[in-house]
Amino acid sequence: MREFRRNGAIRGILRDRKVIILLLESSGGLCDNTTGSTHLITDYHREAPVLLSATVEDLKLFMNTLLARPAFDSFLLTEGSVTTCMTYLMDGHYRTGYFDREDAGKHPEYVAWGYVRPHVFDMIRGHQKPLKMRFVFRAPEEIVQKLLSDTGAPLTSGDVSGLYINIVYVSGSVSVTSGTALRVFSADRSLEQAWDRYVTAMFRQLNIAIQSQL
Repeated sequence: MREFRRNGAIRGILRDRKVIILLLESSGGLCDNTTGSTHLITDYHREAPVLLSATVEDLKLFMNTLLARPAFDSFLLTEGSVTTCMTYLMDGHYRTGYFDREDAGKHPEYVAWGYVRPHVFDMIRGHQKPLKMRFVFRAPEEIVQKLLSDTGAPLTSGDVSGLYINIVYVSGSVSVTSGTALRVFSADRSLEQAWDRYVTAMFRQLNIAIQSQL
């Protein structure tokens, strides 16, 4: 159980999913041992320190970036869903029993989006658009460490459950929300604000225009 924070206040509780309908490791090549490198953004400090809750202005560009380019490949997929004629539910936890014993401990808690992306693309490829998609990404450890170092926040990486990006596509539009989940209580908001800046800067570097909902 993890606290999910918004503007310093607890807005909800994240719980691990117990029901698994689609096991991601069942498809060949999905759980390769190789992980993509993380591109760290260094100029995010220039962004305004506001909570990122926004809609994407150019849907086609964003979907192409998400599904056909490696821009998000190093992020970890914690959970996701794709609704076409049916709904596919994805639990991003690695299943260690899938790997050889000597490889089982080499993987992070969740599978990287780069492994899942080609399979999601295959699900929605065709003339019919999906009815809905939702993906929850967690930042890789390199980004967490960088933001903790940059901000000097009174937290350790063990205190941070995750830095998240929640992407929802429905009815022809995409909304993006950033969030910070901590394992401990902290009144300090510097990490939360830095993460909001970071996500905003990342979208700017990808030339994806977003419109704040706040």
